[in-house]
Amino acid sequence: MNQNCWDIWPDRGFLMSPDPVVDLASVEGLDALITREAVEHLSVTATQLPHLLANHTVRPTLDVFPTYDMSSLSEVTAFNVVERLMQIYSYFASAYVYATDEEAAHHIPAGVARALCQLAQLVDRPPILSYTSYVLGNWRRPATGAGIDVDKLELIQNFLGNRDESWFILIHVDIEARAAAALQGIQQAMAAAEVQHTEQLE
Repeated sequence: MNQNCWDIWPDRGFLMSPDPVVDLASVEGLDALITREAVEHLSVTATQLPHLLANHTVRPTLDVFPTYDMSSLSEVTAFNVVERLMQIYSYFASAYVYATDEEAAHHIPAGVARALCQLAQLVDRPPILSYTSYVLGNWRRPATGAGIDVDKLELIQNFLGNRDESWFILIHVDIEARAAAALQGIQQAMAAAEVQHTEQLE
């Protein structure tokens, strides 16, 4: 996958650029790689995750989850589409293992595990819920052109769906965006040091 998506961006630091995909069903051409039924099922289940956890039905639901083949996705697939799928499946896996008021599970159903492993290979990360899926690609601007600011953002994916969870994640998004200038300064300082340009380094 194109790693340029995770460059240091002047307006957002390490946050995903372009903005994360919110609605898989709106991605043109995705149904040629994954069936429309699969896209709709994944999207609906991801949206219902807080309800499934609250009602103790997440494990029964994922135990019978179909195995959707992600092998048709490749390096030419838009990276933020693959990242959204990775996000969904890693949330499914974590929700299954740590289901509310349940003993931790020691396995993940095949319908979740196989696709998660395929996607993990594409994004070159372990098949677990990482900071990338939890924060860097887990925000949306409800208004076009809105700034990347905790008070102007919404979560794409969550476990509980309450305000505390949203704020906890989105404050990290806000911090990442605000850190952009410092990250650029570090890059400029390194470049100055390489050519021994003391004044520029200072």
